[in-house]
Amino acid sequence: MARALGCLRYLLIAGTAVLGISGIIVAISAGYFIYQLYEYKQLTPDDVTGPSILLLALGFLACSVGWLSWHFLDFTHKGQVIIFATSLALISLLETGAGIWALVRYEQIDSLPGTHLEKVFAAASTKENKPLWDHIQIKFRCCGVDGPSDYRGQNSVPWSCCDTTESVQSNTDKAACTTMYARGCHHVMMSRTRSILLHAFLLALCSVLLKICLIVASTCYVRAISDRIEKRVQESLARRISSVESSNPPENGAKLLHRQSSYADT
Repeated sequence: MARALGCLRYLLIAGTAVLGISGIIVAISAGYFIYQLYEYKQLTPDDVTGPSILLLALGFLACSVGWLSWHFLDFTHKGQVIIFATSLALISLLETGAGIWALVRYEQIDSLPGTHLEKVFAAASTKENKPLWDHIQIKFRCCGVDGPSDYRGQNSVPWSCCDTTESVQSNTDKAACTTMYARGCHHVMMSRTRSILLHAFLLALCSVLLKICLIVASTCYVRAISDRIEKRVQESLARRISSVESSNPPENGAKLLHRQSSYADT
């Protein structure tokens, strides 16, 4: 029993360190997801950063709980373990909500409104937005909103829509563009947003599973402490009974019975 309690105690102490490290990982990952969603916000749906923002806050909270537990809890009392497990349960509940939120938004994302896309594409030719659009089209190998046909109303298709790898292989004249990216950037950005939301859900799931393991270990430790306390109470009670019996031996009891019977005869 003592060895099992010691193992569980050291497991929980190590779990506080793991909890702090996992909180840092969750916060950094969620922050990166937020950056990715805001990087190309013109082609990103609204209300998709909420799950990542919640995970960012919960990551810092988990890191704080791990740090405080490492420095101030020695897990020698049942109350400390209960406080630790309760904190983990609350964080796990909120992370579960964040994961479900991300999954719901993943299913809800379809496409941006047509009027919004028209405004975004109309601003693509301005000096402020043209470098961003060129970067998007080169990085994600796409062209326009729905394809190269979006540039029919303009004088020419930008060079960033040209598939340079195909052009170089099929034509020795590097100044000519024979192949353009066929897919539009709208579909690419929708797929990218869904991928980020899916990764946010998986991040929340992994974090919740880790905390469930720590909660199970805490529950086992509390149960072991309760069993040890109950065993000590039983041992103490047994010692008291034995001490009472030793102070009143059976011979004295027999004499007392004989004396009581003699009084009854008289």
